[in-house]
Amino acid sequence: MRKFRSLLAVHAVWLVFMLPASPQTPTKAPPAAATFVMHEYMVFFDQGSSKLRPETKAVAMQVVKRALACANEPKALVTAYSDASKAERSDPKLSEKRAVALAKFLADNHVDASSLAVLGRGEEDPLLRFVGPDEAEPLNQRAVIRFSCN
Repeated sequence: MRKFRSLLAVHAVWLVFMLPASPQTPTKAPPAAATFVMHEYMVFFDQGSSKLRPETKAVAMQVVKRALACANEPKALVTAYSDASKAERSDPKLSEKRAVALAKFLADNHVDASSLAVLGRGEEDPLLRFVGPDEAEPLNQRAVIRFSCN
């Protein structure tokens, strides 16, 4: 019986050392980091035109849905391009007209116009560079919509 009591005493001492001395107060979790989400969409235009295609409107409506779902006001940049063909070069402001047409469509569908910026880049930054002079390249007749939502 003595052996049992001494063993019990050892275990009791061991338990005392294993338990925390006082209950710990819960610590506050650090504040959640702000999330920054960038969405990017690319749409295409017909040669020499700033008129929105039906598929361009469909993509723009996806942008509208995402923008309206943002908790805060989204900020968007619409950048449009043209190619080096004669038809595109005859209108040096064509890329800007494309950007404005797309931004107008977004604004007409309830995206705040003050959150939209437009930029016409002309022949700069082509997607496809290896086309002959004065050749039309549909991949370069495009606009990119980039918007952030935090």
